[in-house]
Amino acid sequence: MDNKRGWTIAFCVFIINIFIIGVIHTVSVILVELQREFNSTTTAIGWVGSVSTATICSMSPLSCFLYELTSHRKVAIIGVVLSAAGILLTTFATDLVTVFLTFSIVYGIGGNFVYNPLMNLLSCYFPNDNCSRATSLAVSGTAVGMLTLGPIFSFCFTWYGWRLTLRIFSIIILLVGVVCCIPFDAPPIKDADSTYSIHDDEKRTEKCVVVAEEKPKDIFMKYLLILKLVEHWLFNLAIIFSTCAAMFNLIYLVSVAESMAFPPKIASHMVAISAGGQLIGRFLCIIGGDKLPFPRVVAMCLTCLLGTGITVTLLFVDSYAMFIVYTIISSIPMGIHWSLIYSVAVEIFGIARNSEAVGYLTVSIGLAALGAPMAFGKAFDATGSYNTSIVVCAAFWFMSSLCYFALYVYDSCCNSTNNDKYIAVSTGIVAEDKFIRENATPV
Repeated sequence: MDNKRGWTIAFCVFIINIFIIGVIHTVSVILVELQREFNSTTTAIGWVGSVSTATICSMSPLSCFLYELTSHRKVAIIGVVLSAAGILLTTFATDLVTVFLTFSIVYGIGGNFVYNPLMNLLSCYFPNDNCSRATSLAVSGTAVGMLTLGPIFSFCFTWYGWRLTLRIFSIIILLVGVVCCIPFDAPPIKDADSTYSIHDDEKRTEKCVVVAEEKPKDIFMKYLLILKLVEHWLFNLAIIFSTCAAMFNLIYLVSVAESMAFPPKIASHMVAISAGGQLIGRFLCIIGGDKLPFPRVVAMCLTCLLGTGITVTLLFVDSYAMFIVYTIISSIPMGIHWSLIYSVAVEIFGIARNSEAVGYLTVSIGLAALGAPMAFGKAFDATGSYNTSIVVCAAFWFMSSLCYFALYVYDSCCNSTNNDKYIAVSTGIVAEDKFIRENATPV
């Protein structure tokens, strides 16, 4: 616990995730009110939530570029202001098109400007020790927001109306967000001229960061160079498959419960139960994510295999009690998935490539968020049953586990020299650093 500033940032990100990213996880409550207000179709109102999620993820290249040129704090504050403005402007909307602009776009961009830079900053403070613990703590705020904001919104919408409630909430986002952004300073960087070994990851990272700051042109090139790495594609394919599987429960859990003849009010309770299961998974990552006897990528592989087996059991659920047990257990792999992906990115790519790794990671999540409803929805429309969708979900979990396993094998057997060469090229120090010129093995 000696990294006081790092843990302070982790706690602040946790709080911000409750109020900003937590809204996305409870957006169904807001969408119900919007559908009643504007008398829109289910498909149209569903795209409001889907596009907002995709915007939060797809804007990562822009937010990465901005915090590379300025600072994490400045971009995060802009994100807080945009998020508050998006919520506030939505309360003045008179049609669904305006909601798309204010909530799906403005709020989505603000959410990305907060989430993406802060997860990168947090990884910089915890490059090795406590990485899983810190990132898991930070992203647990979304599950806490899912547990708390949903009931609060439901109560306030009934008594005060959705417009007044969201106007007050926009003020809360602005005040809490700006205060939480105060400690977001970049981690201290040591003298770039100090001697180091090419296999000393921490010192190598410091050297790369210093030289990268001295060469702004490399900010653009490194986002292209990472596309040449096999592990980049394996990792992001794994993220897409596992996120698609996780989105099945996030989007269709209540609908699946209703298809089993459970009353709508009872089926809606599954959202809170799922949030509780995710918190269990996130808590496990906080406790043991940094004490695993094997690499984190192996833990993700095993988690996806667990998700595969649990999803298959849904085919045999035939009672309310069994469905509750399924909801809790199936949410644990989801919690682990959302918690460990950032520390796995650090483990695979290192801090020197953390910015581009996290940027592409969130883009992959956005692609999965857009693709998942189409995959599961078409299966249901074609058959009239969720059995095919359940099998597709299990297949996504299994494909993700295969990608993680291939990533582990490749990283263990083939990647030891590629990492050093990539870092040297991407930071522009091949011709300047004598040690690397003499010791780096050509690829």
